[in-house]
This record gives sequence, structure tokens and C-alpha cells, in this order.
Amino acid sequence: MNNFAALRESARRDAVGLFKNLGVSRIVMVDDVYAARVSDVLGICDELGGLATAGLPHLNALDPSDPDEERSDFIRDIWKTLGNVQRRRLLAEARRVGSPVAEASIDGEVSADPATGDTKAASSLEGVLENLEGIEFVPLSLSEWKERRVAYLASAAAPETLLLFDRDFSGEGGGENEGLRQIQEVPLDEVGFCGLVTHTVSLGQEYTEWQKLAADHSLNPDKFVVIAKEQLREEPPSYHRFLGMLRLTALSGRYAKVKNKAWSIFESSVDKAKAAMEGLSVLDFDRMVFSSSREQSVWEPDTLLRVFGILMRRAATAGLHQDDGFLKAVVGARRVSDAPEAIIHALEGDDGSNEALAIQRFEYYDSGEELNRFFVPIDLGDIFRIGSTNKLYMLLAQPCDLVVRKDGTRNYENNRLRRMAAVAELVIGAVTKKENWGQLPFFEETTGKPSFVNFGKVHQVPMTVLDLCAVNGDGSASIDVDAAVPDVLVEPWRVRYTKLRKLYCEALHAHAKLKDKGLEGGTVSLALPGASNTLEFSPIVNGRTVRYAVERAIRLRQPRSGALLTEFTQYQARAAFEHDFGAP
Repeated sequence: MNNFAALRESARRDAVGLFKNLGVSRIVMVDDVYAARVSDVLGICDELGGLATAGLPHLNALDPSDPDEERSDFIRDIWKTLGNVQRRRLLAEARRVGSPVAEASIDGEVSADPATGDTKAASSLEGVLENLEGIEFVPLSLSEWKERRVAYLASAAAPETLLLFDRDFSGEGGGENEGLRQIQEVPLDEVGFCGLVTHTVSLGQEYTEWQKLAADHSLNPDKFVVIAKEQLREEPPSYHRFLGMLRLTALSGRYAKVKNKAWSIFESSVDKAKAAMEGLSVLDFDRMVFSSSREQSVWEPDTLLRVFGILMRRAATAGLHQDDGFLKAVVGARRVSDAPEAIIHALEGDDGSNEALAIQRFEYYDSGEELNRFFVPIDLGDIFRIGSTNKLYMLLAQPCDLVVRKDGTRNYENNRLRRMAAVAELVIGAVTKKENWGQLPFFEETTGKPSFVNFGKVHQVPMTVLDLCAVNGDGSASIDVDAAVPDVLVEPWRVRYTKLRKLYCEALHAHAKLKDKGLEGGTVSLALPGASNTLEFSPIVNGRTVRYAVERAIRLRQPRSGALLTEFTQYQARAAFEHDFGAP
């Protein structure tokens, strides 16, 4: 068996399992390729003559010397033995040979009859769909479909029927969007689903065009799919890709059921969580939401959301496990999702959607825009853009040591070393896997490529500099010592801001004195809180404002930032041994 045949047989085996999971027992393919008439062939052969006619597919046994009448009888007899695709191929070749003037393309090659490509696509479909175990395959012309449409849609097998329509029926007197019109007339709730097979959509663009056509023609995208004919004209045809598109459509409908059931349960869970929140006493609400937040410098609405999330999750979990309709929808979707690997991976690289990556990054990271706009306190995993080179550095410090207490101070604030925090340099892109690298998955926003923290390149930066990023809506490390305390800051950070303002006010006073003495440059900057002993960025003074080249860019969320801190401490505590000198 050659590679082509082996691929087709593999696709046929996978198709049987797929259609069984889909609940499909009948496939109806409607295409003008099946509208070939023997009269069309006879008319062309009369003009070709006996010798040329004998060279056409399936007519090689014809005696060129036979008179016209006998030749016509021979063609009619052969026609009866041919399948629809074979008939179309014979007609397409007869038209090509019989064309008195062949149209030349730009490069001088003869253009093939457009019908030949449709014939090839139909042949590919028949090759993978015909005579499948437990599946009835019905090829129809448009006129035949119109005659039998009512009977097919009214039969008991309608919910188990897959309808495939060509888009352009110009070859049978229909328009270029006749296939779409036929899908619009099909009661999609009464059949399995439909497919639009067309040469007007490029490979890899089916998903986008699918959604667009659904919107433009008021069609339910969960009940039909767009399939590019190009994949069926390839050598060899992309059988598994075709099956993958069918699977995608079936999943769309089943996932819609899962989501609809889930939304109903979630809405009920919100009501239950609301009732539970309303049932809290004033004392409990104060203790849980306000008192605990004040102790840990947490914004009260964040704690409120946390409590509400706990109550809603408890109600939703019970609802999801106890709703029979939801469980049946999950089982049905799982059955279709569990397809052969060749079908599952056939659509990898298609346009589809980037929402999965966006949601995954939302789980991993808090955006700098949201952190800064809401004045979120500095925490483990914060990533800063530092210096003129805009390099990124991650804060790696024990979260308890970063929490600002009610008096505006941190643990061990009097310890000079504790006033500094470790920031590790980020490396964007692939690196050699070593013990001093910590990975940040899905870091690159558009591609999801990871970045890495270099535990070997760590710098100490004063917390009084990093703290400024949390008291500015743009995330910059700057302070105007005459500005009022931002109203949105939580109470411990309002106290912290007052302390920072006092610190920088005194520093500016000392800075001015040094300038009055004629000192300049780095010497004058010594009066201000230092940036770092190893990172080169200096404070810039503009009147009563101090600014550093530091900006909070993004945050790696817990528990992954905590895991990186663990890796960092393990790296620092790694064992050192004497070098080996013995021969192996």
C-alpha cells in the first residue's frame, strides 16, 4: 500500500470513530459536481471524433472506427457503470480536450477547467466518506437535493445527519452563494449540523470566515462549519484537517450546551453567595473585610471579592456536581473532544483565537496598568522597568517583610539591610537551562513565549524608591513632596506616604544645601535616597519633585511568584564542594 492509500485508510478509520462520537449516521453531500449529464458528454464527443474520444477517461475500449451511433451507444452504456465523480471527471476532461482555444495564464501555461478542481475535491471526499461502517453517504446534485430535501429533513435520522453543501452552484444554474442560501433554509435545530465546502476560503482562515459568515447571514455558528476546498485538492488531500473542522463544529454546539448550563448554575450561585453575604453580622463583616485588610495593607474591596468568591465557589461546586443536565452535557462534549490525535492536532497553527493565551496570562500576571491605576501595594513578583536601557527586574522578597503595617512601617524597618530589596534581572527569550534560571511562563504577550529570571544577576534597591511606584497612578518612582496624600491609598499606605514625603522633603533640603555650597553631579545626589550600588540610575530633581528611572510594569502572581522565591533561596543555599581530581 502506497503512502497516499495508507493516509486515506488511516483517515477512514479515524472518521468512523469520530462520526460515532458525533452521533452521525448519514452524510449528505450536495454539489453541482454530481449534476453531470451524459448528453453533455455526447455533444462534445460528436465534435471530437472517434480517435480523440477513445483517449478520454473510461472510454479507452472504444473502437475509434465505430460509426457515430454505435459510439454514442457505447458511451451511454459506460455512463451507466460510472459513479458520480467518475462521470464529472469524464465530462471535465472532455470539455478540456474539446475546447478549441485554451486560455493561457500569465506564465503561458494552459488554465485547467475550474470544474476539474471541484471534481478532485469531491473525489477526495468520496474517498474518505464512502462506504464507512455504519455511515450512509449520499452524494446529490442541487436539483436532487431540492427534490428530496423534505424527506431527508423529516426522517428520523435527521438529527444524525451531516449536510455538506458546495458554496457555488453556478454549474447547475444557481448563484455563487447558493450553498449558503440552502443552509439558511435548513432548520438547523432539527439536523446534526451543516458544512459549507468552498474554494473562496483559504487554508488557516476557516475559523475567521466561519464566524464572519455566521454573523453576515444570521446563522448559528454552533450548527455549521466552513471548510476550504483547498485542503481536499492537495496531494495528498488533508483528510484529517477536514475531519478536524467537522469535530470543531460538533464541539462548538456541545460546548454551547455546557456553557449555557454552567451560566445558569453560576447565576444561581451568585444569588446564594449574595444571601450568605447578607447573612453576615456587622461584626463579622467588619472583622473579615475591613479589620483584616487594615492589618495587612490590603484594599478592602479585594478582600470583599475574596470572601464573595469563596461563597460563590462553594455554591457553584455543589450545583455543578448535582445538575444532571449539566453532567450529561459534559459527557457529550467529552466524547467528541476525545478524538484521535491526528484529528485533534490537524488544525494547529490556524488563526482561531488568542483568547486562551490572554486568559492564561491573566491567571499568571497582573498588568502594570491595573496595578498602578488602583495603587496596589508593592509585593513579591512585581516586575520593574529600571534605567535608561528599560531592562526588567523582578522583586524577590519575603511577602511578610513587604507588608506595610498600620504605623506605615515594615518588619525590621530599623535594620538598615532590611530597607533594601533584591531585584533579579529578566532575560527575554530562550536560555540554556541552568540552576540559576527561574522561568516565567507565557510572559510574551502575543506569542506566549517564556522569559527567565537570572538568580545570578541580583541587585539591591532601596524600598523607599520602589515604594514610590505604588503611590503614583502611572507606576513611576516619583514624588512631589508638596502633593496631598492620594485618597485611594489604603490607610497603612497613607501613613507610609506621609513618611516617604517627610523623608524626601528632608533629602531635598539637604540637596539644596549642597548645591548652595557649589557642589554638583553625583556628590549632590548623595543627599537623596540612593538608587542602587550596582544599578546605574540616579535621582532627578525638578523643583520639589524627585524622580527615578523606575516604573512598575507587571506582576507575576502567587503562587508562581512564591515558587520563584523558593527557587531563588535554594539557589542561594546551594552546596559547594571541593573540585574532583580522581580519574573515572
